[in-house]
Amino acid sequence: MTTRPKQTGAMAAKEGASAAVSKAGPLLEIRDLSIELRTRTGSFVLVEDIKLSIAPGEVFGIVGESGCGKSVTAYSVAGLLSTPPLHVASGAVLFEGRNLLELSPREMRQVRGRDIGMIFQEPMTALDPLFTIGSQIAEALEFHSAASSAEAAGRSVDMLRKVGIPRPERIAQEYPHRLSGGMLQRVVIAMAMINRPKLLIADEPTTALDVTIQAQILDLMNELVRHEDMAMIMITHDLGVVAETCERVAVFYGGHIVELAGVDELFSSPRHPYTEGLCRSITTLGEGRETLYSIPGTVPSAGKFGDGCRFRERCEKRMPICAQKVPPLLTEEDGRSCRCWLRGEGA
Repeated sequence: MTTRPKQTGAMAAKEGASAAVSKAGPLLEIRDLSIELRTRTGSFVLVEDIKLSIAPGEVFGIVGESGCGKSVTAYSVAGLLSTPPLHVASGAVLFEGRNLLELSPREMRQVRGRDIGMIFQEPMTALDPLFTIGSQIAEALEFHSAASSAEAAGRSVDMLRKVGIPRPERIAQEYPHRLSGGMLQRVVIAMAMINRPKLLIADEPTTALDVTIQAQILDLMNELVRHEDMAMIMITHDLGVVAETCERVAVFYGGHIVELAGVDELFSSPRHPYTEGLCRSITTLGEGRETLYSIPGTVPSAGKFGDGCRFRERCEKRMPICAQKVPPLLTEEDGRSCRCWLRGEGA
């Protein structure tokens, strides 16, 4: 069950820190990114005109339903797009001013794992069943540093201890199939953080876990990110996860960013009808509602977006112009952005 958000003191302190470091320039900047799926029958736009900027030390959330383009965007940052059939049609992904899309596969392998860490949705598929836990973490360290095998093994055990795994010396000798889902997710976090990356991308890291383990993993990630002073992109469809971890959040729908705001502002005064629907679907214990709200309809498939606003068929506030033109993503005076004809000039 999703709970209503609350801002913690640690999160507020981190927001202040992120605002301070952001003056030095963004760690990651995505400019006008568009990604296509190319098949024999034609090309289909998956994400279009994505613009994001993430400061050093910032925890940034990407939220939306399945099929909205969240993971595809993150995979393009990490250089993990399946090319072909996926193809970056336009745009740039700047990491510390360096365009990652222009790097060779060899150069990207040096960045991925060392400067950019990735936590995947399914920990079992991210680990090799033929190698021990310790050897896989050590390999990630040895590939990006001059550490010896003995040093890498020792640091792997230390990292397992840091992510809260009991008896780390013994667990390092185990194989993935011997561990539970929660333990495997901690292992994947340890592997992603062993090189102390500057940016951590977490692709729905708690989806496959039960509620109790979810809370433990989120607390662990919050603590490690603050302790290591790294930036993080949290990709999720759960607004409760966003509320517990993030400072700013981008709401994705149909391959577009439809709203971009601080977490507190997003929950207290959502501006896009889709965001309003997501917030209305949040429930709490003791609220007394007999029925749960759900947004009618489904996310349109790639290639079936049409000419107008991609949310128009599900929107209770649609107007004639919504079927004619795609609204621009406008940044308003308070710094928040919204893609809706109800906002901006001529609203």
